[in-house]
Amino acid sequence: MQILTLQDIFNTPQAPVAVTWKLPQHAYPEHAHDVDEIVIVTSGHGTHVLNGRSFTVRRGDIFYVRAGDWHLFEDVSNLHLFNILCCGTQRPRQTVLPQHGCLIDPPAHWQLRREVLDCVERVAPRLDVECRTIDDATPCMINVFFAQVLAYLWRGRVREETSGKRTEAWDRQVILELLGYLDECFADDISLDGLARRYAMSERSLNRQFKEHTGLPPMNYLLQLRLSKAIHYLRKGNSAVTDVAFRCGFNDSTYFSHCFKKRFGLAPAQFQHKHLTRAAPLIKSALL
Repeated sequence: MQILTLQDIFNTPQAPVAVTWKLPQHAYPEHAHDVDEIVIVTSGHGTHVLNGRSFTVRRGDIFYVRAGDWHLFEDVSNLHLFNILCCGTQRPRQTVLPQHGCLIDPPAHWQLRREVLDCVERVAPRLDVECRTIDDATPCMINVFFAQVLAYLWRGRVREETSGKRTEAWDRQVILELLGYLDECFADDISLDGLARRYAMSERSLNRQFKEHTGLPPMNYLLQLRLSKAIHYLRKGNSAVTDVAFRCGFNDSTYFSHCFKKRFGLAPAQFQHKHLTRAAPLIKSALL
């Protein structure tokens, strides 16, 4: 296993903090550090294995990797993140912020609210600049920006109740992330079981929470989403029905036609022909 040392990471010996940008983060084998690391995920998806525990990561995930912990990244898809590495007295568990004393012993993983992550993304580049600067004001400026990042990371976390039940804010955040994922990846092979594993929820809980927010169970919502995308492609008129079916995530064009007709009252080919027939005079008059 690879061990990354302070000399491998820090820009200057004087800087107790370093910021590294992984844009994107590629698959990276098992490794450890002799410094503490805060991992902040800004976009994309992937799997992060920390001390043998596997996490499916997405925007807003925060990981605190202690010196000596081992971790790796795999199955990454356009995963973007940045790391804040710290040693000595700058370690969060040795940093005392009066209003956020619980930072002395942060957990290994938590989720950050979207609006707070935006704030962290604005402060981190300024911290990075100070970490690369050497003058009399550098230690003070590093302390200021690092403390600001830590305060945001803790204040903005999506809390869980002491009973272990997720809060309404947590559920809302998960559903918003799930809606974004479905809109982006609607053509992928998606199952309820896969969604439940991706978002660390039981299938029953995911169904219930998703229906509360959207009025439909997730797989019904996905079907409606795929059909709406199909409408868009069929209206263009330059794609065969079979091609539209596959582009929208249907592995069987017959099943696609069945679902489409049940929803809209016409077979896809009939809908496409009808739309093009109506559109032709409008196109002709626009050209005259």
